Order: sequence, then structure tokens, then C-alpha cells
Amino acid sequence: MYQRCDLALQVSLVESCIEADDLKQAVSAGRRFGLLQDAFPTLEHAYRQRTLGRLAGKRQWAVAAALAGKDAQLQVRILNPGLHQLWCGIMVARAFGTQAGHLCDACTLRPSSSPKP
Repeated sequence: MYQRCDLALQVSLVESCIEADDLKQAVSAGRRFGLLQDAFPTLEHAYRQRTLGRLAGKRQWAVAAALAGKDAQLQVRILNPGLHQLWCGIMVARAFGTQAGHLCDACTLRPSSSPKP
């Protein structure tokens, strides 16, 4: 059904999804129509970057790593905030009981991320 639409209509649908800031649907339509390589070569990467940002914000590192796959740019995008959170966690553990609250504020860690005594 979708392949029967003419090329201009297919491109227009993907562009409409992009304008509506719905990159997930834009990528889905682009894949369905075979437009990602030629008409929208950066669309999937932009979608993955946005999704990785959301996953990192939720600290879902395993899911983010699976999404990044072998893409070096996306791997770095995951690694930087992950290492920052790890470093902050170590610092909170070292200072627990003295400056833990200050370090949590500085590193934007939630109290539930602090080590238990």
C-alpha cells in the first residue's frame, strides 16, 4: 500500500513528521519508503541522538548502548554522561556523611543514587 504512493507524497509525509518534531515516525516512514539513504541521510542519526539523550537522562545505559551499536559518535554520547555519573557516585561514596549532599547537588544526583550506609 505505502509503496504505491508517488515519491513526492512519500517525501512530503516524512517532511511533515519532521516538522511536527516526530522523528520516530519520520524514520519509520523513511524506512518504509526506502528514503533514508538518498532523501534523508541524517534523519536516523538525529533520531538516535535524541533517543540516546532521553535514555541517558533516565540512566538506561544498557538500552542506550544497544541503540548506539557500533556508531562511534553515539557511543561517545553515551560514555561521557555515564562516566560523569560514575565519578560523582564514587565521590559521594568517599564523602558520605560529610559532604554528600553538596556533592549530590553539584553532580545532579538524586538522593536515591547515594550509597546506603
